[in-house]
Amino acid sequence: MKKLAYILFAALLLASCNDSDVYYTTSYPIVRVEAYVTIQEPEPEPEPEPEPEPGEGEDGGETAAAETENPLIKTIGDDVLANAPVQAGGSYRLDFTVYNGGPLEVLPAPGAEVSAGEFVKQPGDTKLQFLYDGLDYTCSMGFYSDQGTDRVLFTIDLTEQYQALYPDDNITRVLRREYTSQVNR
Repeated sequence: MKKLAYILFAALLLASCNDSDVYYTTSYPIVRVEAYVTIQEPEPEPEPEPEPEPGEGEDGGETAAAETENPLIKTIGDDVLANAPVQAGGSYRLDFTVYNGGPLEVLPAPGAEVSAGEFVKQPGDTKLQFLYDGLDYTCSMGFYSDQGTDRVLFTIDLTEQYQALYPDDNITRVLRREYTSQVNR
């Protein structure tokens, strides 16, 4: 009889569990978004050293060489930021309903409509995949230090996408970095 009671209790417990049970919920409020772009510049031809002007000695004036930033870096950086699906003030909410994922709610920006989707994260992995509104991207979870506190940083590698858009421009790296207020645990 005792054994039957245990079996019935286990059956009731299993019946009460379903896929909609949330085992763990976490949110990642985004505090800022940054773009990181690098382009391999071709090696410039060395310029000949100018001859010193008459009257200039070793203590003559110094010439400061101003480095010019490739305008494509700014163009790509601006594009990355303009097209970031979550802006500062937005957030991700993850409800783990299974061991490796579950429903996702994304607030793209303050006051915007929340988007629903799914996320996937293998236990112990630092990769997190977001699927919502026709988007499918993976970010690497790292951390950054904010006044002595380690907080979660999402890094999304967009290098291949921008290399395809600008095939002749020697793009070596394009990253979107989403800084969260979530404490790294």
